Formats: sequence, structure tokens, C-alpha cells
Amino acid sequence: MNNTTTTTNLKCTDPVLTEVWRIKEEIAAEHNYDVRKIATAAIESQKKYSDRIVDLSKNNVQSIADNLDDV
Repeated sequence: MNNTTTTTNLKCTDPVLTEVWRIKEEIAAEHNYDVRKIATAAIESQKKYSDRIVDLSKNNVQSIADNLDDV
């Protein structure tokens, strides 16, 4: 089996990018390629798994840095 993914005439042999593009395509197909449905599903997923979302906002990064001083 060939592990090369072709997207808009670009070939990629990087397995991580290939997997990301495969998953992106699956998600798009599940939502009939409707951008609004894809966005709504993404928001719902973020709510469902909010404990897994990394917050890199300035305030949160500073809070994390402050807590590292205590370690």
C-alpha cells in the first residue's frame, strides 16, 4: 500500500500529516462538507472535551508558569 496522500497536487509522505488529512476528510464527509455543520460539531466537541483543550491565552500561560515555580 502506498502511504502517499495527494492533496491539491501536493504529495505528502509524512505519516502524521497523512493521518491529519485523512481525519479532516472523514469529518468533512460526515458533515456533508457543510462548513457550518463542521464548525458546530467542532464547538460541541470542544464543550464535551473541555478538559482536554489546551488554553494558551496570555493569562493562562502566566498562571501555568507561576505554578511551575512551586514544583
